[in-house]
Amino acid sequence: MALEHDLLRQSRLLAQHEPRRPKQASLRRAVSVAYYALFHLLTSEAANRLVTGPDRDDLRATLRRAFEHNEMKDACKEISSIGAGKLRRCLGGTTVPAPLVSVAVSFMNLCPL
Repeated sequence: MALEHDLLRQSRLLAQHEPRRPKQASLRRAVSVAYYALFHLLTSEAANRLVTGPDRDDLRATLRRAFEHNEMKDACKEISSIGAGKLRRCLGGTTVPAPLVSVAVSFMNLCPL
């Protein structure tokens, strides 16, 4: 199973560990782990789309390590901003798909930076 799936499962376990009166530490850790799950999902998807073909796992792994948290946050801000100015120009004036905006907003909500 992929790392992002393991992290998301871990986040759920942390969030549900104390069902009646969850400790702040458990909830904060759950949010942190959920953030890393989403970050790893985004880097994995990007690497898989940028580097295609068989036997390219090493190159995809190297690319995944090149992504930075602050740059991902900045990209998500741009994607989720009304009008998405710079991004919209890059897309030739088309709108950013709603599911991508939703993912960007989720990432920013989880982002500790």
